[in-house]
This record gives sequence, C-alpha cells and structure tokens, in this order.
Amino acid sequence: MNFTATLPGPPTATNRLAFRLLKNTDSDRLILFRLYADPEVRRFIPPSFRLGSVADLYARFVSEPQYEEFGYGRWLVTERATGVPLGTCGLKYMEFAIDDLGGTTPGIDLGYGFFRSTWGNGYATEACQAVMDWARQAGLPVLIARCLPEHIASIRVIEKMGFSYWRVGPDGEQLANFYRIEL
Repeated sequence: MNFTATLPGPPTATNRLAFRLLKNTDSDRLILFRLYADPEVRRFIPPSFRLGSVADLYARFVSEPQYEEFGYGRWLVTERATGVPLGTCGLKYMEFAIDDLGGTTPGIDLGYGFFRSTWGNGYATEACQAVMDWARQAGLPVLIARCLPEHIASIRVIEKMGFSYWRVGPDGEQLANFYRIEL
C-alpha cells in the first residue's frame, strides 16, 4: 500500500479556512502551546500523547519527518479572511496497535485539534473535508480516524466524513474507537 502523497500540500483553502505548514517560529510554537495547554482539548488526548513542553510540541508537529518523507503532516488551520489561527488538521503516517502483544498495522491517521473557542462552528468538519479531498487527489488509498468513545462531537465529525466504524483498539494507554474510509 502506498503511503506517500503524489501532490504537494497543504490542501486548497475553503470558503472559510486556509491551511499552511507549521513553522519553527515563536509564533507557531505559541499557537500550539496555547491550543494544547487547554485542559478541555487535552481531555480527549491519551496521556502518552499529551505534550508537556514547547519543545515536545515542536518535535511532534513541526520537526517530524512526515512532510519530507510522506508529503503530508498536520497543518495549521486559520480563518481565511483574518488569518486568525483556529487549530490544526492533517494526516500522519502511523503504526497502529492491533493487539496487546505489540502487533501493528501501518496507516494514515486523519487528526485535528481546534481551540475550544471555535468549537461548534463546523471548522473541524470543513477542515477534515478539505484534507480528505486533498488526500484523494494525492493518491492516498485509506485514512484512519480515532477518538475516545466519550468524544461524541468527534464521532459526529468522523461519521459526517463518511468513515465507517472499524474497531475498538489501544490508543496509548486508553481504548479508542477506530474508523476507516477508502478514498
């Protein structure tokens, strides 16, 4: 299975949203820190994936080799009209755990995180749709999305995008719902 994009990113802007690579700048690191410092945002992230410092955020979102190796990663999502940061959305190549014995399967994760002040405005759905459209054009075959079972809003977003429930499985120290879609 091919996990490398054949189209340069980021996705094309929508009516309300624009996408760009995260940069190694104080302003981008501060955006990430503010986003993931919010306890309500962190509540839906497994403890081992929670980032404790600005350096951790940089390593996770900006310096990881995803962009160079696969042609995608998590992009900064901004309000198109104002440039105000809203959150992140994008893709990440991952090895997903499939059992308690260390077995894994490769895949492309669709993930997102938005400032709490933006929740309920349809930004996650709009951003995910743009990223999925880009992934389809880039020749990526299958996407996986995951969320904690109690994160009803994310389940709604994932289902709106046409993902089908795949399984419950380990996601860090917790069990998560996993969803798949063939592009």
